[in-house]
Amino acid sequence: MQKTWKFQIITFGCKVNQYESQAIREAWLRAGAEESPDVEQAAIIVLNSCAITAKGERDARQMLSRLRRRAPQAKLILTGCAARLLAQNTLFPASFDLLLSHAEKPLLLEPERLLQRLGRELEQSPQPIPLPAPSSYPPFQISRYQRARPVLKVQDGCTHRCTYCIVPTLRQHATSRSPAEIVEEARRLLSQGYAELIISGINLKQYGKNEPEFGNFWDLLKRLDDELADEYADRARLRISSVEPSQLNAHGLETLKNCRMLCPQLHISLQHASQRILRRMGRGHYQAKDLADAVQCLQSFWPKFGLGCDLICGFPGEEEEDHAELLSFCQSLPFTYAHVFPYSPRPGTAAAAFPGHVDEKIQARRALALRKLFQTKNRDFREMLLKEKTLLTIVLEGKHGQREKGVCQYYIPCYLQSTAGESDPLPRGLLTVRAIGLTSKGLTVGLCHNQEP
Repeated sequence: MQKTWKFQIITFGCKVNQYESQAIREAWLRAGAEESPDVEQAAIIVLNSCAITAKGERDARQMLSRLRRRAPQAKLILTGCAARLLAQNTLFPASFDLLLSHAEKPLLLEPERLLQRLGRELEQSPQPIPLPAPSSYPPFQISRYQRARPVLKVQDGCTHRCTYCIVPTLRQHATSRSPAEIVEEARRLLSQGYAELIISGINLKQYGKNEPEFGNFWDLLKRLDDELADEYADRARLRISSVEPSQLNAHGLETLKNCRMLCPQLHISLQHASQRILRRMGRGHYQAKDLADAVQCLQSFWPKFGLGCDLICGFPGEEEEDHAELLSFCQSLPFTYAHVFPYSPRPGTAAAAFPGHVDEKIQARRALALRKLFQTKNRDFREMLLKEKTLLTIVLEGKHGQREKGVCQYYIPCYLQSTAGESDPLPRGLLTVRAIGLTSKGLTVGLCHNQEP
């Protein structure tokens, strides 16, 4: 293998995967490698995979087969959550040259060692690779990002073991990044002009669980805001990727209230509203009422805010009354969007062996009912922003057709109206706009005057 090589990284799945792919990209570019725009020219291809659903695993398998056909000369490296599962699938012929579990993924940050290993043409055993308990946080870090809103990864792993989730068996035990390193990386990104950072991890509730000197997630958020807000509060913002209802306690709500840089938007890992189903999911440590109480408090200091959630419908044992309870609860709260997932059984999880699996047609009907409800709530929220002529701040993400697309503080897609001076460069950072119309899923917005380019 030549010292300088062309590579391509293909990323599926969550924001953590996107972050780790960027860290790998930067390490390889520093080593003199060149990123190839097409796979046919790449000497090494990394597939950073996802396995949160059966579809994610299937997508990874199909992508490997396509890559092997399109780039037979390339060394294919499989990593990410689907790696161990595909290695164990004896019905799937190995179409990769090297498999790296999450425990071994940091090898990708050391190009010389990686090339030596590939040069020996080691064939990875299809047997599962044991995941040792890590002694420290994996050494991923970034200084730039390929998208307009960088991910700021602060935590890895999960030990909770929800009955439907396979991630705890694939990623390492929960580990947390030191607050000092997080603040340093945030400053590094903000100093380059990025106007929004997405604070992310596998399970933010477990931030600091094994490192009590770090504090919990709310302590981390307060520190970020304390150290960054004086310099950046008027020109950049923070967004939380996801929290669960049990985190919205007095400490959490007080922290949210006092943060100067935080977007008024939360994404809640709710999953269901029926306590019976939550217990079957292994999430009986909170109740839907916890979220309802927290929302009432949030409304006291966020007059408007975006509120999203993850929901699983058709979980084993879910009856019509459970579904009706979920619909009623979602109707009662000011949700603005949701990610609705029909239950997908994952081999190796407790729920896969539960009795009472719901027929796929019933799952689809229940998912459709939830999605229709949230479509209505989302449109109502956008219409309110339009009617009240709410000032919005957006971060532009690139062209969508002929218009610039961005996302506002409430997590609504915004499409900037073309102007007579559209050849002029748009200002960087946070842009102040006002809603002037509706699109099918977002808002048309107009740029407010008196903004410095």
